[in-house]
Amino acid sequence: MKNAIVTVTDRAHSYAYDMEFPSDIGGDRLVPFLFQALREIDPALEYDAGTYGIYLQRAKHFVNSHQTFAQAGGRNGDILLVVDMNPGRTSSRAGDGQQKIF
Repeated sequence: MKNAIVTVTDRAHSYAYDMEFPSDIGGDRLVPFLFQALREIDPALEYDAGTYGIYLQRAKHFVNSHQTFAQAGGRNGDILLVVDMNPGRTSSRAGDGQQKIF
């Protein structure tokens, strides 16, 4: 698979955007790429890679910086959740933390 086409959303499903990117992109570049794309689509979405992470819903784990999307088990059609990595945060567009995803 040369490119992956996925749906990016948050836990509340307050938005859902289809995005395409190279499947061999590393996690260290994928997360900032997705957040930049989300900001361009909707400037009200204010995510940063230091606070939020990308969760592969089907694979049930987060994208990490040491693997490509494909190595992490990412596939075409996957749903990627933007998740607040700080469970103590009181307000967030991305949900209430990673302690319990599903």
